[in-house]
Amino acid sequence: MSDIDWGKVLLATIQGGLIGIGLYYVTRWQQRRKEKAASQSDVPSTSPVTTERLASPASPTPTPVAPESSPPNSATGSDGEEPQYCSQCNQPVVATAKFCGGCGAAIQSPVVQKPSAPILRSPRLVPVTPTPAPVEDAQPATPPAGNTGRTKPRWGALEWGMVAVVVIPIILVVLLIIGGVGGFFEQPPASYAERGNTAATDPIRLRLEANQGDATAQYQLGSMYALGNGVPQDDAEAVRWYRLAADQGNPLAQTNLGYMYSTGRGVPQNDVQAVRWNRLAADQGSPTAQSNLGYMYSTGQGVSQDPVQAYKWYSLAAAQSTGTDRDDAVEARDEIANRLTPAQRAEAQRLAREWDEAHPR
Repeated sequence: MSDIDWGKVLLATIQGGLIGIGLYYVTRWQQRRKEKAASQSDVPSTSPVTTERLASPASPTPTPVAPESSPPNSATGSDGEEPQYCSQCNQPVVATAKFCGGCGAAIQSPVVQKPSAPILRSPRLVPVTPTPAPVEDAQPATPPAGNTGRTKPRWGALEWGMVAVVVIPIILVVLLIIGGVGGFFEQPPASYAERGNTAATDPIRLRLEANQGDATAQYQLGSMYALGNGVPQDDAEAVRWYRLAADQGNPLAQTNLGYMYSTGRGVPQNDVQAVRWNRLAADQGSPTAQSNLGYMYSTGQGVSQDPVQAYKWYSLAAAQSTGTDRDDAVEARDEIANRLTPAQRAEAQRLAREWDEAHPR
């Protein structure tokens, strides 16, 4: 897991999401084109119904129908005259008629006597006129209220997959920006001790190192709880982490744990414990702890009052401090020196040299 570059993984995920979005919209575009083409091909045509046409004469004439019986005196003249017949259809006609009542032909020279055999005519059929089939008006279905008429596509696995590909990278980016889960994307370094005393700003990564037993991380986490920096201010939690680091010999944690005992923060106030933890840190060269010991010996806090020891520890703190810390240590040492005899001052200087020789920097 430590070899994984989570930044590249996230970038690849985002690129995959963008490609997926493009493929999705191309697919939807093609699908809509197919639906549009299908809807156009589904419109019914108005082609007439094919009907077989029978051969008919150029000018259709109604089919002649022979009457079952002639009306009285329709084909006869006056009483006693011979009946007359049409020369075309052999039907009886009135003598004064100009057109045949049967075939409609003009009567020019009617036949007085009925022919021995009727004149046969070719049958005439009424032509069939094709009638186009009625086409119902295609009325679009009335969409229900609140609907625009467009069918809402159903979401399938492709659509939900596209949503996941897009949404998940966005969530990861947001989490990275706010820094709430930074510890899950980068493994903590081998040791915070390699960073010196640089204050950590990520309590999650710091807690991971502290839980693994790193004394420097434990000290820094304790300081965060003591100051309320990045975490809720909690003196008891600060003491717990200071103690874990101090038990491993971390001089900064030992100094701060001595301060907590001296002021009663997170633990019952105890000057003896304050002297103990400051001495352990001072013997490791902590200038702050050495200055604290000088103050305790000068005031008799947790130890018997001893200006010689106070001068010694103030001298050691001044030799290792810088800036205002050094100025404060020099001022306190000079104030103690005014109360010492020359012999006491010489003794205090000798003790400081011996300690310095026994603890080379």
